[in-house]
Amino acid sequence: MSRKSTGFTLMETTLALTLLTVGMLTLAGVFSQIVKSNTVIKRKQIAALLVTTKLTQLRTSSLTGIDELEGTFDEPFQNYSWQVQFGYRPDNDKVADIWLEVRHKSGTGVKLWTQMMVKNAQ
Repeated sequence: MSRKSTGFTLMETTLALTLLTVGMLTLAGVFSQIVKSNTVIKRKQIAALLVTTKLTQLRTSSLTGIDELEGTFDEPFQNYSWQVQFGYRPDNDKVADIWLEVRHKSGTGVKLWTQMMVKNAQ
């Protein structure tokens, strides 16, 4: 008489566990990348908001009263710093080129270039 086998062999169980482990590790890696990407995107969104805020401050100051060319933001954005550079165009000293950069301490940031009319040139 032949015996019917019931259940799983050790080889089948080992193979199933190996495949399950590989699948779970792959999903964990993908999830880790998603979390990392979301963090970078969030920091860039905040930097974009802060660069717009700083640009508005620069536009209301008419560029003649600018003492600081770099600094950090107040809480809750103390992990973000800003740097501004500006120069006048050789062909028109009433137009200023403005380069503004806002960065998170991790290095993620936003750069902006714009032009602005100035009341009192140099």
